[in-house]
Amino acid sequence: MAIGAVDGTLSNRFHNTVLERRVRAKTGYLYGVITLAGYAWTTEGEPYAFAILINDPPPKSSVRDVRKKLDEILVALMTRSE
Repeated sequence: MAIGAVDGTLSNRFHNTVLERRVRAKTGYLYGVITLAGYAWTTEGEPYAFAILINDPPPKSSVRDVRKKLDEILVALMTRSE
């Protein structure tokens, strides 16, 4: 799985966030469905599994905008858990 802010499909995601280098995930895209699933670690090293799926995003949203929101959701969840 790709590492956030390091390689693969996550190389340009999670920079300057609490999840930089602390998320490993697979991305997915199929017309009308955008996903992110994998593992994220707290600063203490505790792993959390996650799967986020956005189905039928608003018509005027770009895939880039939806991916940004996915990242924000995951950062918010992991920040809340710490």
